[in-house]
Amino acid sequence: MNFNEKRDKRFSSLGTLIIGFLSLTVMVVLLYLGYSSQTMANRQSPQIRVFKQLKVEMISSHLVLEEVLKGHPDENIQTVFEHFEKADNYVRPLLDGGQLGSVKIFPVKDSLVRAKLTNLLLIKDTLFELSNILYAEFDGTTGLSPSDQVYDVVFKRFIQKSNDAEITLVRLQEKNIQTYYITQIGLIVGVLTLGIFMLLVFIWLRHFKNNKQKQLLLLNTNLAKSEKRFRFMTENAKDMIYRMSLPDGKYEYVSPASLAVFGYTPNEFYDTPILIQKAIHPDWHKYFEEQWGKLIAGEMPPFYEYQIIHKSGETRWLHQRNTLVKDKKNKAIAIEGIVTDISKRKTAEKELLAEKEFSEKIIETSNAMIVGLDKDHVIRIFNNGAEKITGYFKEEVLGKDWFTIFFSDEIQDEMNAVWKEAWGVLSHSYENIILNKKGDKRIISWQTTGIYDGKDSNKHLMISIGEDITTNKQKEALVQESLVKLNEAQNIAHTGNWELDLITQKLLWSNEVYRIFDLEPQQFEATEEAFLNNIHPDDRKFVYNAFTESVKNKTPYNIVHRLLLKDGTVKYVNEVCKTYYNKSGEPIRSVGTVQDITERKQTEDALQESQTFNQTLLDTSPDLIYVYDIIERKNIYSNQGIQKILGYSIEEIQKMGENILSDLMHPDDFNKYLKEIIPLYQTTKDGEIIDHEYRMKYKNGNWCWLNSKESVFVRQDDGSPKQIFGICADVTKRKNVEESLNHSHNLMSYVIEYNKSDVAIHDRDLKYMYVSQSYLEHYQVKEKNVIGKHHYEVFPDLPQKWRDVHQKVLAGEILSADEDPYEREDGTVEWTRWECRPWHEADGTVGGMIVYTEIITERKEIEIALRNSEEYLTRLMQTIADPIFTVKMPEREIEYMNEAVGKLFGYKPDEVIGNSTKMFYQDEANYAAFGKVLKNALENNKSKVQAEQQLVTKNGKLIWTEIITTFLFSNGLLIKVISVVRDITERKKTEEELEKHHASLEELVDERTAALEESHEALLNIVDDINQQSAKLEKSNKQYAVINQELETFTYSVSHDLKAPLRGIDGYSQLLYETYFNDLNEEAKTFLKNIRKSSQQMNVLIEDLLAYSRMERQDYRFERIPFKALVDNLLLYYSNIISQNKVAVKLNISEAFMPLGDKDGLNLALRNLLDNAIKFTTHKKKAQIEIGTSENETQWLIFVKDNGIGFDMKYHDRIFNIFQRLHLPEEYEGTGIGLAMVHKAMNRMNGKIWAESEPGKGTCFYIEIGK
Repeated sequence: MNFNEKRDKRFSSLGTLIIGFLSLTVMVVLLYLGYSSQTMANRQSPQIRVFKQLKVEMISSHLVLEEVLKGHPDENIQTVFEHFEKADNYVRPLLDGGQLGSVKIFPVKDSLVRAKLTNLLLIKDTLFELSNILYAEFDGTTGLSPSDQVYDVVFKRFIQKSNDAEITLVRLQEKNIQTYYITQIGLIVGVLTLGIFMLLVFIWLRHFKNNKQKQLLLLNTNLAKSEKRFRFMTENAKDMIYRMSLPDGKYEYVSPASLAVFGYTPNEFYDTPILIQKAIHPDWHKYFEEQWGKLIAGEMPPFYEYQIIHKSGETRWLHQRNTLVKDKKNKAIAIEGIVTDISKRKTAEKELLAEKEFSEKIIETSNAMIVGLDKDHVIRIFNNGAEKITGYFKEEVLGKDWFTIFFSDEIQDEMNAVWKEAWGVLSHSYENIILNKKGDKRIISWQTTGIYDGKDSNKHLMISIGEDITTNKQKEALVQESLVKLNEAQNIAHTGNWELDLITQKLLWSNEVYRIFDLEPQQFEATEEAFLNNIHPDDRKFVYNAFTESVKNKTPYNIVHRLLLKDGTVKYVNEVCKTYYNKSGEPIRSVGTVQDITERKQTEDALQESQTFNQTLLDTSPDLIYVYDIIERKNIYSNQGIQKILGYSIEEIQKMGENILSDLMHPDDFNKYLKEIIPLYQTTKDGEIIDHEYRMKYKNGNWCWLNSKESVFVRQDDGSPKQIFGICADVTKRKNVEESLNHSHNLMSYVIEYNKSDVAIHDRDLKYMYVSQSYLEHYQVKEKNVIGKHHYEVFPDLPQKWRDVHQKVLAGEILSADEDPYEREDGTVEWTRWECRPWHEADGTVGGMIVYTEIITERKEIEIALRNSEEYLTRLMQTIADPIFTVKMPEREIEYMNEAVGKLFGYKPDEVIGNSTKMFYQDEANYAAFGKVLKNALENNKSKVQAEQQLVTKNGKLIWTEIITTFLFSNGLLIKVISVVRDITERKKTEEELEKHHASLEELVDERTAALEESHEALLNIVDDINQQSAKLEKSNKQYAVINQELETFTYSVSHDLKAPLRGIDGYSQLLYETYFNDLNEEAKTFLKNIRKSSQQMNVLIEDLLAYSRMERQDYRFERIPFKALVDNLLLYYSNIISQNKVAVKLNISEAFMPLGDKDGLNLALRNLLDNAIKFTTHKKKAQIEIGTSENETQWLIFVKDNGIGFDMKYHDRIFNIFQRLHLPEEYEGTGIGLAMVHKAMNRMNGKIWAESEPGKGTCFYIEIGK
């Protein structure tokens, strides 16, 4: 027709392509739903006769559905048909199928629903605007049937040309077109032109002779609208629609969606033939070529999927549907296709597969019982959790009847009835009793969910998740019984409990809470407001803030406050509260307890004054005083000494609970404590002291030695000890001194045979070369002459442990133990300290081993006694309950606070420590006023001062306090103050009333004075104990003095007795070298050189040992040292070797740098450091040494830096020990004593020495001298 011929030929093809797209979309949906994609060509359609009244019925159906669409434009298709079915009875067969008179009706509803069309506008535009047409069939031989007949039709092709949309009778008889719609005006058009949303439609055939021109005009208008809609749909479709001509591969049409799908514009497709093929991912080239070949060959694949490289570089998944277009001669002339980006679907499919695998894994790994039953209650799913609960394996139950296996015969009928009711219910919960494999009854709580298959009811499953609650049920019965006992216990303990629902604000009280508040449950409604009204007015804000802060910070609270009862009585209660939250973090309920502590509070107030004095003494003690519960294995009490000695606050110690000893005590000492000390508590009597030493880990990770003196503090009813009281002192420095002395003894055994220390020297075969008399005596060696005998011959029963140690030492290791128990033949145990180290020949090989041992039993006893004494004093000081501060002066910075500070002022330690005390004063004037009080006390040489001050709590409350401040001095300077604070607010309020009762107050003061005198007497006893321990320490110091005297005697012996023979060896070897060297063979020359070298090294070693020993006797002169001049003299001394080695020396020293210390000691330290720097930069092409200084308010700092060979920092501590070397003598000369002398020199000046180094990058040594 004319109106079609005027259309753009490309757009006509586009309209046809859109129709093809819609058709394929429906087909994909049908395939997805699992329905047969069998075309209507495969159906056998009997001829059906239609009565003329069908026209009337179709019109009625159309009108009914039109009304539904107008009233419900947003409803889905199912709802539409529900309304449609309410029409007259003659309409229903059109929807459901069946017979209408003698006419068989194919169900419209079924076709629509299967096609999954939910867009009502699409239905309206396609079916119901054409409701005046029926469906007809042309058999290809007889032409059009009369209008009173209808036939089933099969469609097999698309509209290819615009004139295919109008079919005449002549065209029909050409047998080229087998599928048509016949409109009211007689036009026959392709089925896809009018829509493809269903497979069966009804077309009304009627004569159209009259008004044909008018109807033709109407058809033109409708077609124009249809083309416009098609254009809009195509241009806005998300999928790319295209047409490609063959065989040139040029694109005739490409929709705008190409930019989103491929990243290329339509114009780029028009300019590049077969552009799709160029975008194919390399992995899919072969597959695409195979599909393309099938398409060209006419083997039309319905669709295929592949990956491309998007223009942006992304890899995407595409789904492509193609149609091969042929001309009348069956020649392929074009390809029409639709390309959809399915990347998201592919990702979703992968995630679904992963979710399926994850779900299956959850089912199998779940501890819950998961069972799946079909409608005949046959077991289809049975997980591992079900196996554990029932005792059956999967293989035993799968495919069998659930009720037969797990229920007794008596209740199977009942369970069948329950099952019929439950089947079909989406979800429900219940409990029942099943029998396990052993026949035992188990109570199971079930949560059941139905999983239904919309296509096949036989595939329905009932999934049940069960939990074995048999034990819980038994416990519930016990809980009910416990509730009765709880009420009785609360009454006895004067403790009640409450619960507040934070959603409904409903408050529940136990009976005891009503009794505490002196209220009747029947006459009082428990609410939060009513509860606050019964709190003392002065405490209401405090209680309210405690509760709100607890809820906000998600932390429980434990507070003491007052109640004001209706009769005016004031009670003290201890309230504990904890709040619970939902998954979103919102508070839902609070629970707590209330305990009447009025009597206890009155008793505490009576003791508070005396406790304040005692606590002050305890907290100012340098020792740790503690109470430890050996039954509960936790620390009950510690004073502030715990932080001084171990670095932990009291709160941190309490949090450690029963792990305090196992976490902090050295493992060796902890085992000893369990095996030796704990049993002593069982036999010790009251008042007896148990003294022991052990190592504890300081907060920074270092080990420190402690001495504890302990006694039984509390016993159980049977008399066995429960708690011990102890005083602990830090004896680390003393231990270090002891170790240093013992180490010196061991080292000196290199060159002497006899010494007071227990020393034995063996050759490589473990034969005795030297042994001290002390060694023989202490180890009770009966045979005095052991020289030359094998070590194992002297000690034939030596344990394998020592034999292993000897082999390791001979291999070059140095092994030692600071404390090792040694059991004698008589059963007594001695404590020993030992060290085994190899000694080397002149060529550097191991020549044997040196064994140093020392009996330290007496020292251990002294350390334990001292530690117990110190811990006793610390424990006593910690009993003071008043708030206590330790304040650094003059900054007035808070260093420590006890728990009582938090209770009184409401602060946590981290909110206070490190801040100024100004935070507790109302204003600057009050803060300055108390500063003047401290200043006046110092000017008047007072050791402490007492004053009353008004302070501010965290919540802003002003309280009156009495502050007792004790001054602590160092070198005449005030460094700290210890302040004990007592809340006297109530006293201030009642002073007027107290004046009226002055007489009774004086009597109370007399009583308290007597109590204080008793406490004073107790403290005197403690001081006496400390004096006794000091006497023991003095005795020990005298013993050390005797040892030092012996060391001096030994030094003199070395100087006079050993150097003379060495000089003789050196002199004669020199004479032999000069006179007979040329007459000797090469082996003799080597021996002579080794003798001279060894004698010279021995001489240097003796000189260094003498210098090391003299440092202890040398006077210490404290003076200003002109450091720049000292360095210049050293550089002048080393100038030759510096010049020879071409060492660049850089100085960064101020003329004003003049540290205070021992000039000789500092000179010795710098000489050794500079000597090391020169020695270890020998092999550097550009050797560099830098000496620099700096200082601040507290210290002088000196450093010596080189770019030499450096060392591994794991050997840092080892290099400062005497004779410790990191290199062989052949590599670098030296005796291994230099850095040990530097370390000792710094210790004498109260200084420090340390190093920083990295292998291959040099070393920097630092010296720090305190001001």
